[in-house]
Order: sequence, then structure tokens, then C-alpha cells
Amino acid sequence: MNLLKLRTEKGTTQKDVAKYLDCNETVYARYEREERAPSFDTLIKLAEYFNTTIDYLLGVEGALRHPITQRELELLRLFEKEALSDFELRMIDASRRADQRAREDALATLLAHEVPDKKEHLA
Repeated sequence: MNLLKLRTEKGTTQKDVAKYLDCNETVYARYEREERAPSFDTLIKLAEYFNTTIDYLLGVEGALRHPITQRELELLRLFEKEALSDFELRMIDASRRADQRAREDALATLLAHEVPDKKEHLA
């Protein structure tokens, strides 16, 4: 677990954390030394106290250090909806490798074959 690291970074004492958890300082010290495993409820409180994820507390490799905010989650969902297709990614890659004239010709061709937006087409 990353308890000792998080506590020292925060500049707090074992006594402070134990008080927040409403437990004995010795109990918390045993959590830090991994001599005792905290309950799930205690893990939630620790994650809140240190503003981190439970996975990070437990030392899961690749775990996010800080929880994702609601706004970040919304942006991730939006990105999933608006993510580029494999074809679009290949177009971008090809454009980057092409010379300026080829990029301009390709863009002109695409713009010449542009399909009106469905909303505009229905109006």
C-alpha cells in the first residue's frame, strides 16, 4: 500500500490520520506497515482523506493517483462518441506524410463532395 508515501507527502502524522478514521493510532500504523488490512469502509475514508483512488492506495500497477472528476468523466464519454474512426486516423496519417500539393488536392476533392448536414438537408 502507498499509505506511508501519501501521508508523508501530505505532511501529516499517523495520529492525524487515525483521528480522521476514528481509530487507534496503533491500528493505523499497522495499516501503513501492512500488518493489518483496512476494511472496505476504511479504504474509502483513506481514499477521501488522501484524495486518491482505492486502487492507488493498494498499489495496483497503473492505477490513477487522483480520482476522475465528474467533468473529466463527461469529457471521456464525449470523446468516446466523437472518437475518430480508423479510416479518419489513416487519412490524418497520410496527410502528414504527403507533400503540400497533395494535401491541398485531397482537401479540395473532399470539399467538392461534401454532403450537407442531415439537419440542414431536412430544413
